[in-house]
Amino acid sequence: MKKNRKLWIVSAALVAVVLVAVLCLLLPRLQVEPGVPKSGAIVRQEAAEDGRQLFVLERDMEHMSLQDIMDESDLVVMGFLLEQSPGFQVKSTDGEVSTFTNYFFQVTDTYRGEAPGDVLTFRAEGGTVGQVKTVVADDYDFAEQQAYLLFLQRPRAGDTFATQGDYYTLTGGWQGVYPAGDTPVLRSVPMPLRNGHDEAVLSTDELLAELEGMEAPQPAPGPEKYAKLLGEEPVFSGEPPLLDDPEQLNSQIHFRSYMGVDLAHLEKYSNLIVVADYLGRAGPQEGSAYTYRTFQVLDVLRGEAPEEGTVTLRDEGGYTSQEVTCVEPAHAFVKNDTYLLFLNQTAFQQTEDSRPGEYYLTSDIQGIYPLGDVLYTPELNIEVANVPMGLGPTFTLGALRQGLERINQEYPADVDYYAEEAVADLQADLDSGAITQEEYETQLEQWSLEPDATGSGEE
Repeated sequence: MKKNRKLWIVSAALVAVVLVAVLCLLLPRLQVEPGVPKSGAIVRQEAAEDGRQLFVLERDMEHMSLQDIMDESDLVVMGFLLEQSPGFQVKSTDGEVSTFTNYFFQVTDTYRGEAPGDVLTFRAEGGTVGQVKTVVADDYDFAEQQAYLLFLQRPRAGDTFATQGDYYTLTGGWQGVYPAGDTPVLRSVPMPLRNGHDEAVLSTDELLAELEGMEAPQPAPGPEKYAKLLGEEPVFSGEPPLLDDPEQLNSQIHFRSYMGVDLAHLEKYSNLIVVADYLGRAGPQEGSAYTYRTFQVLDVLRGEAPEEGTVTLRDEGGYTSQEVTCVEPAHAFVKNDTYLLFLNQTAFQQTEDSRPGEYYLTSDIQGIYPLGDVLYTPELNIEVANVPMGLGPTFTLGALRQGLERINQEYPADVDYYAEEAVADLQADLDSGAITQEEYETQLEQWSLEPDATGSGEE
């Protein structure tokens, strides 16, 4: 009996060892990453991020014209991103699992269709669940407290991940989103917008004209069978509070026209030229018509950046709970995007409420060169343009660096060349008798400038 028991124990142990060995061989083949679909997408695993596993999905996307996107959209809105949810998982009708994120937008204007309310839910594939982060290649990276023009549609037949619920998806993926900056867009002020991955520029007034001539959208067939949510679907928390309707606020619109400037002008008159990431806005304060934008400096091409590594740009326009001030043309700054900025600290733009250390754009909007979500290095040599405005010169970063070698030697960056030339012109008017001594001194006082060192300051 004891002998049989020993044989049984030995046999069981051998079987266990064999099973463990087989499992060790098969586990790498049987392992399925949670929240990563196995069909309809190319899946690649990249370097771990923050201790998590990172999976990138590459899905085929059909190119759509703007007309196709408008035709296929159930809803076209200007929305302000209030909040995005944690990632959650959906089990498709085919039995696969993928991760999604809900984005909650306040609808500030409706261009086509009928919005479900003040806040709508837009769902996109990708997100983080546990220790696994899933992203979709070429997808758009949304930022909270930013405005977007969105082309949206309800879940359609054939969408195997469509669940029941009141939500939308982008029409044509990234082709259906146009970032509009961090200020709500007024219908009365045309805003040129550029798609996140396309160089084509779309103006809101042209879009409205196109949409007004179209028939009302017809509901498309919905899914015959719905996918299953694995857990509860995240909902809007109610914070932050909704913005006031910008169309109901007191509004001021400042129209400006510009004469084109060349690269040498931008270089000379800038006290600081930097490549920087846009971090976000602050203000304006009640009664102020300025917005303060903060940038993280990546590279300094001219001048000296503040020691803390950030610069503050005072930009005309913005909104408060009482009023909205718009400047046309204007640029829609996109949070986390990279910019080449030509900046100055001329006395001409300083006012009573100016803050120490703030900068102003050289030649206003012509001093902005968006680089998008590029991975910047000091060796990067790409062509840049004043997009979407189309103002100012087009050049490569290499040509800019080369030209600045001469400019920095001939024109030190710490000189206010705007003020220097203005005082010289004023002195010439005084010397020619075009203005009186009193007018000369009054103008200097208004500018808070000193007399021209080369002139007598007398009639």
